[in-house]
Amino acid sequence: MATITFPYVLVGKRVWIGGADGAIARAVASLIVEEAAEVIQIECGGTAASDFEDNRIQTAILIAKKTAVDLEIINAAYTGGVQKLIYVVPASELYPIDAPQPVMEIFLDTESDSQAYSEFDRIAVACIKRCSELRRDQSADFFSCLHAEIYGPGMSAQSVVTALAGSAKTGGRLALQSKLEAITHDPRHELLHTTDAASAIVHLLQNYTGEMHVNVGAGADISNVELAGIVSSIARLDGKDDPWRHSPRPSLPRLLNTRRLAATGWRPRVGLREGIAETFGSI
Repeated sequence: MATITFPYVLVGKRVWIGGADGAIARAVASLIVEEAAEVIQIECGGTAASDFEDNRIQTAILIAKKTAVDLEIINAAYTGGVQKLIYVVPASELYPIDAPQPVMEIFLDTESDSQAYSEFDRIAVACIKRCSELRRDQSADFFSCLHAEIYGPGMSAQSVVTALAGSAKTGGRLALQSKLEAITHDPRHELLHTTDAASAIVHLLQNYTGEMHVNVGAGADISNVELAGIVSSIARLDGKDDPWRHSPRPSLPRLLNTRRLAATGWRPRVGLREGIAETFGSI
């Protein structure tokens, strides 16, 4: 059984980082090394308890793939003696669209196999619930965090910031306008830079323990048109044509309530314009 210690000291710990998002994983690994901890690679992926036990893994950071492997890893980490685990999963689609905004952690439905969820999201919810169960029933220091939409250097073109910045850089104003008109999902975005996401994950490892998952967000959202305006300004495309056009769509807020995170002493540091400029420069 894992023993809960608080605050959790990373110095000298052997840390395993696994999962899908390379940009976040790289940023987290860099911060872990700065904390004088050791990042351990497990080639087989860490799905067996022996992988954690044989490699003497003390801390695990699992970035969600939202597949059955996630649940296998959580169970294997517990059986293999991992002291602390954080399961990192995107918040989008997990909270009900009609939840009061900014949405609090209590509005995540972990009690039913809701048909409103996709198969992948049901797996993520099951993993969040499993971490809570292990914390409650076995005193294992396992918990989850749900993060806002990530952007920054190294993110794929699926990121709205990368898509808009890439279009502006390679094709100018017309390409940016075309990309803006092609975006038909999520008219508003709460954007969290990869550096801030990684910082929050490491901070929570050190400064949070509890059964409830934690929201990780930036505290503000922005529309696609506003994003295009920032990208245009950074690319120096302003003033050359008509104002930005975008088909009107519902603009429901998609904000996370981050009071639980703020209570631990963490705040985002990367300004949105600064982060978009960095992303633009990396393309």
